[in-house]
Amino acid sequence: MSGWETVLGVATAVGQVVLNLSPVPDIVTVYRRREIGELAALPLVAMAVNCHFWLVYAYVVDSMFPLFATQVFGQAAAIVYNVVYYHWSTPDKRKGLRKLYAWAFAIHCALSVYTVVGVLGLTNQSESQVATYLGYAGVVIDVWLFGSPLATLKHVIKTKYAASIPINLSMMMFVSTTLWTVSGALDSDIFLGGLNAIGSVLSFAQIVFWMIYRPKRNDQDTVMLNLSLTPDMYNIYRRRNTGDMAVLPLVSMFVNTHLWMFYGYLTGSTFPVGITQGLGELAAFTYNVVYFRFSSTSQRKELRKVYAGAFALYCAITLYFVLGVAGATHQSHNEVGTWLGYVGTAISVVVFASPFATLKRVVETKSAASIPINLSLMILVSSVLWVATGLLDSDYFITGLNAAGVVLGSIQIVLYCMYRPSREKHREQTQEHEVLPTALSPQAKPSGTKCVENPTYTSMHSPLVITPA
Repeated sequence: MSGWETVLGVATAVGQVVLNLSPVPDIVTVYRRREIGELAALPLVAMAVNCHFWLVYAYVVDSMFPLFATQVFGQAAAIVYNVVYYHWSTPDKRKGLRKLYAWAFAIHCALSVYTVVGVLGLTNQSESQVATYLGYAGVVIDVWLFGSPLATLKHVIKTKYAASIPINLSMMMFVSTTLWTVSGALDSDIFLGGLNAIGSVLSFAQIVFWMIYRPKRNDQDTVMLNLSLTPDMYNIYRRRNTGDMAVLPLVSMFVNTHLWMFYGYLTGSTFPVGITQGLGELAAFTYNVVYFRFSSTSQRKELRKVYAGAFALYCAITLYFVLGVAGATHQSHNEVGTWLGYVGTAISVVVFASPFATLKRVVETKSAASIPINLSLMILVSSVLWVATGLLDSDYFITGLNAAGVVLGSIQIVLYCMYRPSREKHREQTQEHEVLPTALSPQAKPSGTKCVENPTYTSMHSPLVITPA
């Protein structure tokens, strides 16, 4: 398998996993509101059946990765979605749901029985023939899945309102089916390529309808949050201020990803190091633009100094990379990569420790609101994965640095759990209820009570009233 085929396989697997997770925002909304709203059941049911079909098809054609592995995950996710949907559906809708689930279960069992009987040879067919007949069944099932978000098309056109179209599912279906089409073409799998080509067309049509009749902006908080790359950046945008969030993690992330992108190229690790760090650099640039845009005027003077230092380091790394690749430094690519690795050691430590920039404030205020917990969690997860990758590739720079990231990320999460903002907020609210404000008035004199006048207050006579001598 060539390098590009490997990249395509991984990209296809990632796209399929994201497709399987795309209904999550809608399901979370159902759970939060305790009602299913405009969400249709057909896409969720079709997803469960479709994943099961591709699961058994992958087993028969011996495509354990990416097809079988991703479909196992997808089927489990689809079952969870349908359980949540049914739980919060209304009693009058459950009768129709039971019929739909009964048909889906019957198809599910039929696929399973035919696969088992066919693999055991009881149908007197070879495995390739079994796969072919499964492919024919898949034509119907996939068209059902890909067209399922259009089940409410009449309702959408009539009401001029596309809230019932699951746009997250439609968008990820378009991306995933496009990747599967290319993958099927490379593997000469007509069923895989052809069916997903149909999926690309149908899902694109769904996106067009959503754009024509898209819901109002204030109805799409969930979609906006799903499309924002980080909840912290979205909160800054929504509140129009940076709050307690520190800029150092964002700046160091930008420089760090730039360096490791070059390192990946020099060491021949275009994927995963080069590609992932390139995407990370683009994301970090966006984060910093948003942060600076909504920072206060008093913050910007200090921010310009930080950005100037980061830009100088950015240019120095780029210049050394260009000179090294051009041979002006009389070094091989590996030697240039080694020196960049040394520089990356310092920068990566800054990235991993950057959420500690406000540690003193966290301890003093007993509030961890200034710790970017999303970044800390992902530092921990990403570092663990990079440690494993570095060990497999015998790359001690990647292994050692990310081992430090595991330790520092864990410490940050522990501190956040100790001083998480929700507890601090609750404590402040409790104190506000315990202390009642007292107002003093010089005018309040209950009848029958002699009060000593406060010398702070003196009566002022009106200039229009003539006081008798």
